[in-house]
Amino acid sequence: MQLVCAQDAAQGRAAICVAATGGGALRHKAEMQDRMNVHIHMVNELKAVSLGWQQSVAQADAAQARSLVCNVGTGVSMISVGKDGAFERVSGSGLGGATFWGLAKRLTAYTDFDTAVLAAHASGDAGRVDTLVGDIYGVETSKEIGMPADLVAGFLGKLGSQDASDADLVAALLRMIASNLGQLAVFQARAMGVDTVWFTGGFFQQRPHGLGNADDGGAGVVRQAMVEAVGFWSGGTIGARFPPDASLLGALGAVTASGISA
Repeated sequence: MQLVCAQDAAQGRAAICVAATGGGALRHKAEMQDRMNVHIHMVNELKAVSLGWQQSVAQADAAQARSLVCNVGTGVSMISVGKDGAFERVSGSGLGGATFWGLAKRLTAYTDFDTAVLAAHASGDAGRVDTLVGDIYGVETSKEIGMPADLVAGFLGKLGSQDASDADLVAALLRMIASNLGQLAVFQARAMGVDTVWFTGGFFQQRPHGLGNADDGGAGVVRQAMVEAVGFWSGGTIGARFPPDASLLGALGAVTASGISA
């Protein structure tokens, strides 16, 4: 925004119309209109995500009468989108991207999202932070009661351990958020009778660090965590999918809804 808001960037041209959606755009609307010489056309966020999904990937889910789109940004909204374009927020959660990153910044020295997530993927051990079934019962007794020793009994249960590194903490936080979200998504998918959950939103955004495609960066790590969580809670019967440019569907839908042409 600082680059676009440079004083000379808005001089010498007529005001342009910009479609926008989401809380951040609403919060900065007045400043953007004043400094950028633009008119901001705000679009309902759920409507924008739904329209963006239809524009981008609706045909891939054509067999379903309704599709479940799980938009993860600051928080989480689960949206039922029909073939006719009708949409409804059917569920959600306050445990989302802001929870993950807020705790990560508070508990670790990381200041960059991708750096934190990639470090967690490379060397983090969530088991040093979470209390596992094996920590309570031991490996052999865990087998006797029919529960894996590495199953999480309590997220962040060993948070005070001096043995945990920053990478371990981020790994545990990501597992906690992904597991919670995966469980909610699976329950909602079953309630709707669908076998796929489409994940979108800024939590899955590839950030410009020159890390190659999304699977090579922090976005790929976050997506894989969601795939594993959905697979765990559904027993492999429900799939987690990610549209192309998953974090941009809201922007695409906002432009579509506003009728702004290039």
